[in-house]
Amino acid sequence: MIPSLCAECLSTGRVLDRFNYSESLDGLILQGGPDIAPELYGDAPRRPDWAGDIEHDTHQVRLFRQFLEARKPILGICRGAQLINVALGGTLYQDVTIELGRSEKHAQPKLGTVVHEVVWDAESSLGRLYPGQTKAVVVSVHHQAIKELGDGLSVEARSVKDGVIEAIRLRDGPYVVGLQWHPECHSGDPKLLDCNPILEDFLAAVKGLARVPISDIGSYIDHKKFSITVRGLTMNTPSAPAPLPQAKECCPTSTRKRIEFKDAVLVDVREQEDFEKLSLDVPDLLNIPMSEFEHRFNEIPRDREIVMVSADGHDSLRATYFLMREGYEDVLNMTDGIAKWVFRGFPVKGDPAQFKVAVNPEACCSST
Repeated sequence: MIPSLCAECLSTGRVLDRFNYSESLDGLILQGGPDIAPELYGDAPRRPDWAGDIEHDTHQVRLFRQFLEARKPILGICRGAQLINVALGGTLYQDVTIELGRSEKHAQPKLGTVVHEVVWDAESSLGRLYPGQTKAVVVSVHHQAIKELGDGLSVEARSVKDGVIEAIRLRDGPYVVGLQWHPECHSGDPKLLDCNPILEDFLAAVKGLARVPISDIGSYIDHKKFSITVRGLTMNTPSAPAPLPQAKECCPTSTRKRIEFKDAVLVDVREQEDFEKLSLDVPDLLNIPMSEFEHRFNEIPRDREIVMVSADGHDSLRATYFLMREGYEDVLNMTDGIAKWVFRGFPVKGDPAQFKVAVNPEACCSST
C-alpha cells in the first residue's frame, strides 16, 4: 500500500524510486486482493479463476523482500498474509472448503458478512497485546489460506473450528506480521476484536519503538544474524531492527554509593521464592521476577536512577536492555549480581550462607 498525495494536500510530494520503495518509506502494508499465482509456491491452479497474476504477484514478492532486507516493518492483511508466507517459501490451500473438507465458512461475496472465532496462545505476541484474552471474533473473507509455513514464521492465531491459520509472525527478526482477517472492518462493532492494539503495534514498529519480548532481547545484545533462503534468493537479515547501545553497569560497591548519593532504586528480577529466601538490605528495592517482567515493568519509576539486580548479573542485564528498549534512560546493571554483593559482605536479609553462586574474587569492583 503506497500512499499518494492529493491536489489539496499541503505537503509537497517527492518522486519515489519504484524499484526501491523501501529507501523512501518507513513501513509496508500488503493489503487484500485476488488469489496468488500458485506457481509461486510450486503448484498449478485447480481452476482457471484461481490462476492469479504471476507478474503482479512476483512484483509484490520483490517488494516484500526489499522491505525485509531493509528491516522495515511489514503488515499483511488477508492476501497480504498469504503473500508473506509464499515469499518466505510457504504454500497455500487454494480452497479451504475443497481441500479441508469440513472447513468453517471463511468467505462471502460481500465483505463483512462472515465472522468467526479465532484463538491464540496467552504467551504469544497477540497474548501480550491482549492480556487476559485468548479468543475473539473476526471478519473473514477468503477461500484460500496458509498451508505450510514459510521459513522463520510462527503461527499466532487459528480459526477455532477448523484450525486454519489466521495470523503469523516472523520469529527473531524484523517486524513482520500477517492477519488473515480484516481489521479495517472491525471499527465500531463491539462484538468484533478491537484491532487498534495490533495497528498501534505496527505503527510503533514503524517509529522504531516496538516492544521486544524479553525472551528475545538477547538478539539486541548479541546482534546476531540469520539467513533466509527463498527460491534461490538468500538474505542475511539482522535479528533486530535497531541494535541498542551498550548497557551501563556498576559493581556492588558503586551501587551502594548510588543508593546513598543518588537515591537509586534497585530492581531484583529473581523469582519471588528466591527473593524471599535472601534479598539485599537496601531502602528502595522492588522484586519483579523475569517471568512477570514484561507485564509489570511499568511499576519501575522513570524519574529515578534504576539499578537492575539478579543472582549473577546475567538476567538483570537482559532486563536492563529491555528497559532501555522501552525508553528508560537512567538504568544500569549490577555486575556479578547478588553473588558479588554477598562476597563483599554487604548487608542482606536472610542467610547469606545459603546463596551459592560462583563469583570471581579477582574481578574489579569499581564503576564502569
